[in-house]
Amino acid sequence: MKLAAKLLEIMRVWLTKLRECLVCGVQTESEDEYCGQHQAALQNMHDSFHNWSKAYGSLSVGGFLSKLLKLRETGGSVKDVATFLTSNPERW
Repeated sequence: MKLAAKLLEIMRVWLTKLRECLVCGVQTESEDEYCGQHQAALQNMHDSFHNWSKAYGSLSVGGFLSKLLKLRETGGSVKDVATFLTSNPERW
């Protein structure tokens, strides 16, 4: 029984280390699907969406992403994530 548990732990660690960011392909050492930079950008986008939606009266996620991509002030990581999410809306 201990051997099986040890093998499962080794496999979990191995699989975790092989994860790659869905946006840029950089290997991550966490269980997140994104590297630290893109995870932070996604979190900021989630945090901002409610305020943007309120300010615009009604805003879909697609509309939000489109507006982010058009703004000069939008940072590169946010644009990377917005582009990815435009093609993969189920990841929102």
